[in-house]
Amino acid sequence: MDVILDLADEHVFNRVYSSLPAIPLPDLTAAIAALPSWSECLSLANSSSPPRPIAAIAQNVYSALWASNLSLHSLPTDNIFRQILSLYVLTYLGALIMYFAFATPSYFLVFDQNHKKHPKYLKNQIKLEIMMSMKALPNIAVMTVPWLLAAAAAAASAAATAAAENSARAAKFGPLAPLVEPFLDGWGYVAVSIIGFLLFTDMGIYWVHRWLHHPLLYKRLHK
Repeated sequence: MDVILDLADEHVFNRVYSSLPAIPLPDLTAAIAALPSWSECLSLANSSSPPRPIAAIAQNVYSALWASNLSLHSLPTDNIFRQILSLYVLTYLGALIMYFAFATPSYFLVFDQNHKKHPKYLKNQIKLEIMMSMKALPNIAVMTVPWLLAAAAAAASAAATAAAENSARAAKFGPLAPLVEPFLDGWGYVAVSIIGFLLFTDMGIYWVHRWLHHPLLYKRLHK
């Protein structure tokens, strides 16, 4: 996801953000850094006169929020607010395009039109299903963004130390290290990731689905 985000920033988002109005924004990263540590919080809780320290902490956090003079049109690419907003747009538009790109040909080429003759088939059911999907996509994007943000942050953090870490991990396999190391990075890692993903989705989720059809659960979970 970090690669997609970088490409989107380079070709689209940099120009979009620079054209936005100069609306001031709080610097959440600086505000979090201004918060007291856990040990300081404990000492503050045990203090006999906490109001003044709390007021000082609040002032420090508030000052840190606005000290960097961030604005909507000048957000750097590594700003978490910009990343969240960009990832939400990418996720929502990606889901929207994927939905219509696959659902439309599936409806005309795969869907059995005889289902429309079923007595329980609702009037305008296809239209209702499309409307329900459109209403669900924004919420799905909101729930997906934190995972994509974490993945992008993890990828950026791992990139700097990937080579040394991969060599150290490969060394644990002893004489097999030369065979293992190519699959810890680069295209070898991509191939292993694809296989692992398919095993999880096609095999793991299948068995979860079969488990949900167990007689003890089926009647309670299915209408």
